[in-house]
Amino acid sequence: MDVISEDDAAVNRVFVINQNKQRIGALSKAASEKWIPRMESIKEVRIHSIVNWRKDLIDEKYVKDSYPDTWEVPLLELVTFDQTG
Repeated sequence: MDVISEDDAAVNRVFVINQNKQRIGALSKAASEKWIPRMESIKEVRIHSIVNWRKDLIDEKYVKDSYPDTWEVPLLELVTFDQTG
């Protein structure tokens, strides 16, 4: 698994890709803003766990009509190179 950034102004997101270069996830907008400048420091990406979300457990003001009833979100661990040396 790896991460890539798309600096296109319309996208500006960090995506998680598999060995076949297929997108399998994306960091949130806030996380992408934080990690785009740090892309060179990422050594490895690991899936720590999978979080199951349910539409009925989210405050209605945050739910879009297009959301499915349930979905899964990977909780990623980003391993960085040692910056102390």
